[in-house]
Amino acid sequence: MEKKMDYLFDVKPLEGRGLTNPEIAGILSSFTNADIQLSEVENFLDFEGLAKRNPISGNWEGALVNVIGGASQELSAGVSELFVHLNKPRSTQIATTQEEWALKSSALLAGLVAGGIITQAQADGFVALGGGLRHGVVTEADVTQSKTDYENMLAQQEADRIAEEERMAAEVAKQELISEYLGHYNTTVASVLDGESPTKADIAAALRSCADTLEA
Repeated sequence: MEKKMDYLFDVKPLEGRGLTNPEIAGILSSFTNADIQLSEVENFLDFEGLAKRNPISGNWEGALVNVIGGASQELSAGVSELFVHLNKPRSTQIATTQEEWALKSSALLAGLVAGGIITQAQADGFVALGGGLRHGVVTEADVTQSKTDYENMLAQQEADRIAEEERMAAEVAKQELISEYLGHYNTTVASVLDGESPTKADIAAALRSCADTLEA
């Protein structure tokens, strides 16, 4: 399951290292959701007919092994490193959730596909051993959009903060106005109403006085 990129967590630290958007996209496109277990790699290579251990000698054999020492030194080195990893007694997984090994794995798979050693489906199957790509295939535009979305979120948060401050200021002003009105009302109108026999004229005069005082 792909996880949406988080600008602060995923992108900004890479920007802080001076990496370009294409470089960042390449790194984020290489991470899997989980590390790949070597036991699953061995079964996968055997099932796909790419490599298996000789039942007598225990040595690796197959099309993938034949890449070692071939024309492409880069592919040869990558495949050789994979089998060295598989043969280490204490190795249990390929840390494709970490940048170094994620990039190595991604580059090796791409090279093997380009060289016709494996199919794209097999490359995808290998990635699936790690639960698939964490962020999917990330493009330069995705990285740019991630930053834009973050900046838009900050702008919206600031706009919301200003709007809330304005709302609170308006509420304070309203309450102060009400308090001022009630003060004038109690002083001029309520005192007339509390009298023994107030008339309409008395009340009207008191209300006018209250209004004049409020408008002053």
